[in-house]
Amino acid sequence: MKEYDEKEIEKQVQRHLKRNWFCSYMDGIFIIGGMGFVALPTILTYFASEFTDSRVIIGMLTSISLLGKYLPQMFGAKILEGTSHNKKYVSIFGFLQRVPWFIMAFITYSYGKQNPTFTLAAFYLLYGFYTVTSGMFSPGWLDLIAKVIPVNLRGRFFGLRKFIGGGMQFIGSFAVAWLFRRFLFPMNYTLAFLIAGVMSSVSYLFLISMKEVGKPRNAKDITMLEYLKRLPVILKGDKNFTRYIVSAAFIVFFNMANAFYIIYGKEQLNIGPETIGVITGILLATQSIFSVVWGYISDKSGHKAILVISTVLFISSAFMILIADTIYLLYLVFFLNGAAISSRDVSEMNMVIEFCSEDERPTYLGLTNTLIAPLMSLTPLLGGIILDYFSYRSLMAVSIVLMMIGLYILVFHVKDPRRIKAKKL
Repeated sequence: MKEYDEKEIEKQVQRHLKRNWFCSYMDGIFIIGGMGFVALPTILTYFASEFTDSRVIIGMLTSISLLGKYLPQMFGAKILEGTSHNKKYVSIFGFLQRVPWFIMAFITYSYGKQNPTFTLAAFYLLYGFYTVTSGMFSPGWLDLIAKVIPVNLRGRFFGLRKFIGGGMQFIGSFAVAWLFRRFLFPMNYTLAFLIAGVMSSVSYLFLISMKEVGKPRNAKDITMLEYLKRLPVILKGDKNFTRYIVSAAFIVFFNMANAFYIIYGKEQLNIGPETIGVITGILLATQSIFSVVWGYISDKSGHKAILVISTVLFISSAFMILIADTIYLLYLVFFLNGAAISSRDVSEMNMVIEFCSEDERPTYLGLTNTLIAPLMSLTPLLGGIILDYFSYRSLMAVSIVLMMIGLYILVFHVKDPRRIKAKKL
Protein backbone atom coordinates (compact mmCIF):
# COMPACT_ATOMS: atom_id res chain seq x y z
CA MET A 1 0.00 0.00 0.00
CA LYS A 2 1.34 3.40 -0.89
CA GLU A 3 2.55 5.50 2.04
CA TYR A 4 1.52 9.13 2.19
CA ASP A 5 3.67 11.84 3.71
CA GLU A 6 1.39 13.95 5.93
CA LYS A 7 3.52 17.04 5.32
CA GLU A 8 3.29 16.57 1.57
CA ILE A 9 -0.47 16.15 1.83
CA GLU A 10 -0.67 19.38 3.82
CA LYS A 11 1.35 21.13 1.13
CA GLN A 12 -1.12 19.89 -1.51
CA VAL A 13 -4.04 21.16 0.54
CA GLN A 14 -2.41 24.57 0.94
CA ARG A 15 -1.37 24.70 -2.72
CA HIS A 16 -4.96 24.29 -3.93
CA LEU A 17 -6.68 25.98 -0.99
CA LYS A 18 -7.42 29.27 -2.78
CA ARG A 19 -8.84 27.50 -5.83
CA ASN A 20 -11.00 25.15 -3.79
CA TRP A 21 -12.12 27.94 -1.47
CA PHE A 22 -13.12 30.12 -4.43
CA CYS A 23 -14.87 27.34 -6.37
CA SER A 24 -16.79 26.18 -3.33
CA TYR A 25 -17.84 29.73 -2.50
CA MET A 26 -19.07 30.34 -6.04
CA ASP A 27 -20.86 27.00 -5.91
CA GLY A 28 -22.41 28.15 -2.62
CA ILE A 29 -23.44 31.56 -3.96
CA PHE A 30 -25.43 30.07 -6.81
CA ILE A 31 -26.82 26.91 -5.19
CA ILE A 32 -27.82 28.63 -1.95
CA GLY A 33 -29.08 31.66 -3.85
CA GLY A 34 -31.09 29.49 -6.21
CA MET A 35 -32.64 27.51 -3.38
CA GLY A 36 -33.92 30.78 -1.94
CA PHE A 37 -36.47 30.81 -4.76
CA VAL A 38 -37.80 27.43 -3.59
CA ALA A 39 -37.40 27.77 0.20
CA LEU A 40 -39.18 24.85 1.87
CA PRO A 41 -40.45 26.63 5.02
CA THR A 42 -42.18 29.35 3.01
CA ILE A 43 -42.50 29.04 -0.78
CA LEU A 44 -42.82 25.27 -1.24
CA THR A 45 -45.07 24.82 1.79
CA TYR A 46 -47.35 27.60 0.56
CA PHE A 47 -47.26 26.05 -2.93
CA ALA A 48 -48.54 22.75 -1.50
CA SER A 49 -51.29 24.60 0.38
CA GLU A 50 -52.54 25.98 -2.97
CA PHE A 51 -53.70 22.43 -3.79
CA THR A 52 -54.78 20.97 -0.43
CA ASP A 53 -56.04 21.98 3.02
CA SER A 54 -54.86 18.76 4.68
CA ARG A 55 -52.21 19.53 7.32
CA VAL A 56 -50.99 15.93 7.10
CA ILE A 57 -50.40 16.18 3.33
CA ILE A 58 -48.73 19.57 3.78
CA GLY A 59 -46.58 18.17 6.60
CA MET A 60 -45.68 15.25 4.35
CA LEU A 61 -43.69 17.66 2.17
CA THR A 62 -41.27 18.36 5.01
CA SER A 63 -41.21 14.64 5.83
CA ILE A 64 -40.22 13.85 2.24
CA SER A 65 -37.52 16.49 2.46
CA LEU A 66 -36.05 15.09 5.67
CA LEU A 67 -36.34 11.41 4.79
CA GLY A 68 -34.89 11.93 1.33
CA LYS A 69 -32.11 14.16 2.58
CA TYR A 70 -30.91 11.96 5.43
CA LEU A 71 -31.82 8.28 4.95
CA PRO A 72 -29.92 7.75 1.65
CA GLN A 73 -26.72 8.97 3.29
CA MET A 74 -26.17 5.49 4.72
CA PHE A 75 -26.07 4.08 1.19
CA GLY A 76 -23.95 7.00 0.03
CA ALA A 77 -21.50 6.33 2.85
CA LYS A 78 -21.34 2.66 1.86
CA ILE A 79 -20.54 3.58 -1.75
CA LEU A 80 -17.90 6.07 -0.62
CA GLU A 81 -16.21 3.50 1.62
CA GLY A 82 -15.69 1.40 -1.49
CA THR A 83 -13.92 4.24 -3.30
CA SER A 84 -10.69 6.10 -2.70
CA HIS A 85 -11.86 9.47 -4.08
CA ASN A 86 -15.00 11.61 -3.94
CA LYS A 87 -14.99 13.82 -7.04
CA LYS A 88 -16.76 11.50 -9.52
CA TYR A 89 -19.39 10.54 -6.95
CA VAL A 90 -20.09 14.19 -6.08
CA SER A 91 -20.28 15.15 -9.77
CA ILE A 92 -22.87 12.47 -10.61
CA PHE A 93 -25.26 13.15 -7.74
CA GLY A 94 -24.68 16.89 -7.96
CA PHE A 95 -25.96 16.77 -11.54
CA LEU A 96 -28.98 14.61 -10.73
CA GLN A 97 -30.17 16.84 -7.89
CA ARG A 98 -30.44 19.85 -10.22
CA VAL A 99 -32.65 18.25 -12.90
CA PRO A 100 -36.05 18.18 -11.09
CA TRP A 101 -36.44 21.97 -10.89
CA PHE A 102 -36.69 22.27 -14.66
CA ILE A 103 -39.31 19.50 -14.82
CA MET A 104 -41.28 21.11 -11.97
CA ALA A 105 -41.33 24.40 -13.87
CA PHE A 106 -42.69 22.71 -17.00
CA ILE A 107 -45.40 20.73 -15.15
CA THR A 108 -46.52 23.70 -13.05
CA TYR A 109 -46.85 25.91 -16.12
CA SER A 110 -48.57 23.25 -18.24
CA TYR A 111 -50.87 21.59 -15.70
CA GLY A 112 -51.02 23.82 -12.60
CA LYS A 113 -54.55 25.02 -13.31
CA GLN A 114 -55.86 22.35 -15.67
CA ASN A 115 -54.90 19.33 -13.56
CA PRO A 116 -54.05 20.33 -9.97
CA THR A 117 -54.09 16.75 -8.63
CA PHE A 118 -51.51 15.62 -11.18
CA THR A 119 -49.43 18.76 -10.52
CA LEU A 120 -49.35 18.16 -6.76
CA ALA A 121 -48.53 14.46 -7.16
CA ALA A 122 -45.77 15.20 -9.69
CA PHE A 123 -44.40 17.94 -7.45
CA TYR A 124 -44.12 15.58 -4.48
CA LEU A 125 -42.47 12.87 -6.61
CA LEU A 126 -39.97 15.27 -8.17
CA TYR A 127 -39.21 16.92 -4.86
CA GLY A 128 -38.68 13.45 -3.42
CA PHE A 129 -36.19 12.68 -6.21
CA TYR A 130 -34.41 15.97 -5.48
CA THR A 131 -34.10 15.21 -1.77
CA VAL A 132 -32.91 11.63 -2.33
CA THR A 133 -30.17 12.73 -4.73
CA SER A 134 -29.28 15.51 -2.28
CA GLY A 135 -29.03 12.90 0.46
CA MET A 136 -26.71 10.78 -1.65
CA PHE A 137 -24.68 13.86 -2.57
CA SER A 138 -24.22 15.17 0.97
CA PRO A 139 -21.71 12.73 2.57
CA GLY A 140 -19.48 12.81 -0.52
CA TRP A 141 -19.48 16.60 -0.67
CA LEU A 142 -18.89 17.04 3.06
CA ASP A 143 -16.05 14.52 3.03
CA LEU A 144 -14.56 16.27 -0.01
CA ILE A 145 -14.65 19.58 1.87
CA ALA A 146 -13.09 17.93 4.91
CA LYS A 147 -10.20 16.81 2.69
CA VAL A 148 -9.53 20.19 1.07
CA ILE A 149 -10.29 22.63 3.93
CA PRO A 150 -8.11 22.42 7.09
CA VAL A 151 -10.01 21.70 10.32
CA ASN A 152 -9.07 25.03 11.91
CA LEU A 153 -10.73 26.89 9.02
CA ARG A 154 -13.89 24.83 8.55
CA GLY A 155 -16.12 26.78 10.91
CA ARG A 156 -15.27 30.05 9.18
CA PHE A 157 -15.42 28.37 5.78
CA PHE A 158 -18.97 27.10 6.30
CA GLY A 159 -20.04 30.28 8.06
CA LEU A 160 -18.72 32.61 5.35
CA ARG A 161 -19.98 30.32 2.57
CA LYS A 162 -23.43 30.40 4.09
CA PHE A 163 -23.16 34.17 4.61
CA ILE A 164 -22.20 34.89 1.00
CA GLY A 165 -24.77 32.45 -0.38
CA GLY A 166 -27.32 33.85 2.03
CA GLY A 167 -26.52 37.34 0.80
CA MET A 168 -27.45 36.16 -2.68
CA GLN A 169 -30.63 34.66 -1.20
CA PHE A 170 -31.47 37.94 0.52
CA ILE A 171 -31.08 39.85 -2.73
CA GLY A 172 -33.12 37.13 -4.40
CA SER A 173 -35.88 37.55 -1.82
CA PHE A 174 -36.66 40.95 -3.33
CA ALA A 175 -36.96 39.19 -6.68
CA VAL A 176 -39.24 36.61 -5.06
CA ALA A 177 -41.42 39.35 -3.56
CA TRP A 178 -41.63 41.08 -6.96
CA LEU A 179 -42.29 37.76 -8.69
CA PHE A 180 -45.29 36.95 -6.52
CA ARG A 181 -46.67 40.48 -6.79
CA ARG A 182 -46.19 40.71 -10.56
CA PHE A 183 -47.34 37.24 -11.63
CA LEU A 184 -50.31 35.13 -10.66
CA PHE A 185 -50.45 31.37 -10.18
CA PRO A 186 -49.06 29.29 -11.86
CA MET A 187 -46.56 31.61 -13.59
CA ASN A 188 -45.10 32.85 -10.29
CA TYR A 189 -44.11 29.36 -9.15
CA THR A 190 -43.06 28.34 -12.67
CA LEU A 191 -40.52 31.16 -12.76
CA ALA A 192 -39.35 30.39 -9.21
CA PHE A 193 -38.66 26.75 -10.14
CA LEU A 194 -36.95 27.76 -13.39
CA ILE A 195 -34.67 30.30 -11.69
CA ALA A 196 -33.74 27.70 -9.06
CA GLY A 197 -32.79 25.27 -11.84
CA VAL A 198 -30.68 27.79 -13.76
CA MET A 199 -28.80 29.09 -10.71
CA SER A 200 -28.10 25.61 -9.37
CA SER A 201 -26.79 24.61 -12.81
CA VAL A 202 -24.32 27.50 -12.76
CA SER A 203 -23.20 26.37 -9.30
CA TYR A 204 -22.51 22.90 -10.72
CA LEU A 205 -19.86 24.31 -13.06
CA PHE A 206 -17.90 25.58 -10.05
CA LEU A 207 -18.50 22.37 -8.10
CA ILE A 208 -16.84 20.20 -10.75
CA SER A 209 -13.93 22.67 -10.98
CA MET A 210 -12.74 21.84 -7.46
CA LYS A 211 -9.43 20.00 -7.10
CA GLU A 212 -9.58 16.93 -4.88
CA VAL A 213 -6.42 16.65 -2.81
CA GLY A 214 -5.35 14.85 0.33
CA LYS A 215 -4.82 11.22 1.17
CA PRO A 216 -7.19 8.83 -0.64
CA ARG A 217 -9.33 6.63 1.57
CA ASN A 218 -8.43 2.98 1.92
CA ALA A 219 -11.24 1.56 -0.21
CA LYS A 220 -13.13 -1.22 1.60
CA ASP A 221 -14.89 -3.87 -0.45
CA ILE A 222 -17.59 -4.93 2.02
CA THR A 223 -21.20 -5.97 1.50
CA MET A 224 -24.13 -3.86 2.69
CA LEU A 225 -24.90 -6.51 5.33
CA GLU A 226 -21.35 -6.33 6.67
CA TYR A 227 -21.60 -2.56 6.64
CA LEU A 228 -24.87 -2.59 8.60
CA LYS A 229 -23.38 -4.97 11.17
CA ARG A 230 -20.64 -2.43 11.89
CA LEU A 231 -23.08 0.31 12.85
CA PRO A 232 -24.16 -1.07 16.26
CA VAL A 233 -20.50 -1.83 17.00
CA ILE A 234 -19.71 1.86 16.55
CA LEU A 235 -22.58 2.88 18.83
CA LYS A 236 -21.47 0.45 21.55
CA GLY A 237 -17.84 1.47 21.28
CA ASP A 238 -18.33 5.25 21.16
CA LYS A 239 -20.59 6.11 24.10
CA ASN A 240 -20.13 9.86 23.72
CA PHE A 241 -21.24 9.70 20.10
CA THR A 242 -24.23 7.55 21.11
CA ARG A 243 -25.30 10.14 23.69
CA TYR A 244 -25.03 12.79 20.98
CA ILE A 245 -27.34 10.73 18.74
CA VAL A 246 -29.88 10.42 21.59
CA SER A 247 -29.84 14.18 22.19
CA ALA A 248 -30.26 14.82 18.46
CA ALA A 249 -33.23 12.43 18.35
CA PHE A 250 -35.13 14.73 20.72
CA ILE A 251 -33.92 18.02 19.28
CA VAL A 252 -35.15 17.14 15.76
CA PHE A 253 -38.70 17.72 16.98
CA PHE A 254 -38.10 21.35 16.08
CA ASN A 255 -39.26 20.23 12.63
CA MET A 256 -42.68 19.42 14.06
CA ALA A 257 -43.16 23.12 14.80
CA ASN A 258 -41.18 24.62 11.90
CA ALA A 259 -43.18 22.84 9.24
CA PHE A 260 -46.32 24.81 10.09
CA TYR A 261 -45.16 28.36 10.84
CA ILE A 262 -46.10 29.62 7.37
CA ILE A 263 -49.44 27.75 7.52
CA TYR A 264 -50.10 29.41 10.89
CA GLY A 265 -49.56 32.76 9.18
CA LYS A 266 -51.92 31.82 6.36
CA GLU A 267 -54.69 30.48 8.62
CA GLN A 268 -54.42 32.75 11.66
CA LEU A 269 -53.07 36.01 10.20
CA ASN A 270 -54.45 35.74 6.66
CA ILE A 271 -51.12 36.32 4.91
CA GLY A 272 -51.16 35.99 1.13
CA PRO A 273 -48.57 34.94 -1.48
CA GLU A 274 -47.29 38.54 -1.70
CA THR A 275 -46.10 38.31 1.93
CA ILE A 276 -44.01 35.21 1.25
CA GLY A 277 -41.18 37.26 -0.27
CA VAL A 278 -40.89 39.42 2.85
CA ILE A 279 -40.91 36.45 5.22
CA THR A 280 -38.47 34.54 3.01
CA GLY A 281 -36.19 37.60 2.98
CA ILE A 282 -36.21 37.78 6.79
CA LEU A 283 -35.54 34.06 7.11
CA LEU A 284 -32.71 34.02 4.58
CA ALA A 285 -31.10 37.30 5.68
CA THR A 286 -31.00 36.07 9.26
CA GLN A 287 -29.44 32.78 8.19
CA SER A 288 -26.86 34.62 6.13
CA ILE A 289 -25.82 37.14 8.78
CA PHE A 290 -25.70 34.74 11.70
CA SER A 291 -23.87 32.01 9.80
CA VAL A 292 -20.70 34.13 9.95
CA VAL A 293 -21.12 34.64 13.68
CA TRP A 294 -21.65 30.93 14.30
CA GLY A 295 -18.67 30.06 12.09
CA TYR A 296 -16.26 32.17 14.12
CA ILE A 297 -17.69 31.03 17.45
CA SER A 298 -17.47 27.37 16.44
CA ASP A 299 -13.79 27.74 15.50
CA LYS A 300 -13.09 29.23 18.92
CA SER A 301 -15.51 27.37 21.21
CA GLY A 302 -16.42 24.20 19.34
CA HIS A 303 -19.54 23.00 17.58
CA LYS A 304 -21.28 21.76 20.72
CA ALA A 305 -21.71 25.35 21.93
CA ILE A 306 -23.34 26.31 18.63
CA LEU A 307 -25.74 23.35 18.75
CA VAL A 308 -26.78 24.37 22.27
CA ILE A 309 -27.49 27.90 21.04
CA SER A 310 -29.36 26.49 18.05
CA THR A 311 -31.67 24.44 20.25
CA VAL A 312 -32.39 27.39 22.54
CA LEU A 313 -33.34 29.47 19.49
CA PHE A 314 -35.63 26.74 18.13
CA ILE A 315 -37.38 26.56 21.50
CA SER A 316 -37.69 30.35 21.59
CA SER A 317 -39.30 30.50 18.13
CA ALA A 318 -41.83 27.82 19.13
CA PHE A 319 -42.70 29.84 22.26
CA MET A 320 -43.02 33.00 20.18
CA ILE A 321 -45.51 31.52 17.71
CA LEU A 322 -47.92 31.02 20.62
CA ILE A 323 -48.27 34.80 21.02
CA ALA A 324 -47.81 35.80 17.37
CA ASP A 325 -51.06 37.68 16.81
CA THR A 326 -49.61 40.22 14.37
CA ILE A 327 -47.54 39.95 11.20
CA TYR A 328 -44.63 41.62 13.00
CA LEU A 329 -44.47 38.91 15.65
CA LEU A 330 -44.57 36.34 12.84
CA TYR A 331 -41.58 38.13 11.33
CA LEU A 332 -39.82 37.74 14.70
CA VAL A 333 -40.60 34.01 14.70
CA PHE A 334 -38.89 33.62 11.33
CA PHE A 335 -35.98 35.78 12.52
CA LEU A 336 -35.37 33.44 15.47
CA ASN A 337 -35.92 30.43 13.25
CA GLY A 338 -33.41 31.69 10.69
CA ALA A 339 -30.77 32.17 13.37
CA ALA A 340 -31.47 28.66 14.67
CA ILE A 341 -31.30 27.03 11.24
CA SER A 342 -28.03 28.77 10.36
CA SER A 343 -26.34 27.67 13.59
CA ARG A 344 -27.47 24.09 13.04
CA ASP A 345 -26.27 24.17 9.42
CA VAL A 346 -22.81 25.33 10.49
CA SER A 347 -22.24 22.81 13.27
CA GLU A 348 -24.50 19.75 12.99
CA MET A 349 -22.38 17.65 10.62
CA ASN A 350 -19.11 19.36 11.53
CA MET A 351 -19.46 18.08 15.08
CA VAL A 352 -20.10 14.55 13.82
CA ILE A 353 -16.86 14.40 11.82
CA GLU A 354 -14.92 15.43 14.95
CA PHE A 355 -16.02 12.23 16.70
CA CYS A 356 -14.11 10.00 14.27
CA SER A 357 -10.99 9.41 12.20
CA GLU A 358 -10.64 10.42 8.54
CA ASP A 359 -11.40 6.92 7.20
CA GLU A 360 -14.50 6.67 9.40
CA ARG A 361 -16.04 10.00 8.33
CA PRO A 362 -18.43 8.64 5.67
CA THR A 363 -19.61 5.92 8.07
CA TYR A 364 -20.24 8.30 10.97
CA LEU A 365 -22.01 10.79 8.73
CA GLY A 366 -24.15 8.09 7.16
CA LEU A 367 -24.88 6.47 10.52
CA THR A 368 -25.94 9.75 12.10
CA ASN A 369 -28.35 10.66 9.37
CA THR A 370 -29.68 7.14 8.93
CA LEU A 371 -30.56 6.86 12.62
CA ILE A 372 -32.09 10.32 12.81
CA ALA A 373 -33.84 10.42 9.42
CA PRO A 374 -36.83 8.12 10.12
CA LEU A 375 -37.70 9.97 13.32
CA MET A 376 -37.05 13.38 11.81
CA SER A 377 -39.25 12.61 8.81
CA LEU A 378 -42.13 11.58 11.07
CA THR A 379 -42.14 14.82 13.07
CA PRO A 380 -43.99 16.96 10.48
CA LEU A 381 -46.58 14.19 10.00
CA LEU A 382 -47.09 14.01 13.77
CA GLY A 383 -47.41 17.79 13.74
CA GLY A 384 -50.09 17.59 11.06
CA ILE A 385 -52.04 14.99 13.06
CA ILE A 386 -51.83 17.10 16.23
CA LEU A 387 -53.08 20.13 14.31
CA ASP A 388 -55.95 18.22 12.71
CA TYR A 389 -57.16 16.91 16.08
CA PHE A 390 -55.98 19.51 18.59
CA SER A 391 -54.43 22.97 18.15
CA TYR A 392 -51.32 25.02 17.42
CA ARG A 393 -50.81 25.44 21.17
CA SER A 394 -50.72 21.66 21.67
CA LEU A 395 -48.31 21.26 18.76
CA MET A 396 -45.87 23.83 20.11
CA ALA A 397 -46.08 22.47 23.66
CA VAL A 398 -45.14 18.93 22.57
CA SER A 399 -42.31 20.24 20.38
CA ILE A 400 -40.90 22.45 23.14
CA VAL A 401 -40.91 19.70 25.80
CA LEU A 402 -39.12 17.21 23.55
CA MET A 403 -36.52 19.78 22.46
CA MET A 404 -35.83 20.65 26.10
CA ILE A 405 -35.12 16.98 26.87
CA GLY A 406 -32.64 16.88 24.00
CA LEU A 407 -31.04 20.12 25.18
CA TYR A 408 -30.54 18.68 28.67
CA ILE A 409 -28.80 15.57 27.30
CA LEU A 410 -26.61 17.64 24.97
CA VAL A 411 -25.51 20.08 27.68
CA PHE A 412 -24.89 17.66 30.54
CA HIS A 413 -24.11 14.29 28.96
CA VAL A 414 -22.31 14.95 25.65
CA LYS A 415 -18.63 15.90 25.80
CA ASP A 416 -17.23 18.15 23.08
CA PRO A 417 -15.09 15.78 20.92
CA ARG A 418 -12.72 18.61 20.00
CA ARG A 419 -11.88 19.23 23.66
CA ILE A 420 -11.40 15.51 24.28
CA LYS A 421 -8.85 15.36 21.44
CA ALA A 422 -7.14 18.53 22.68
CA LYS A 423 -6.61 16.99 26.12
CA LYS A 424 -4.95 13.94 24.55
CA LEU A 425 -2.37 16.06 22.72
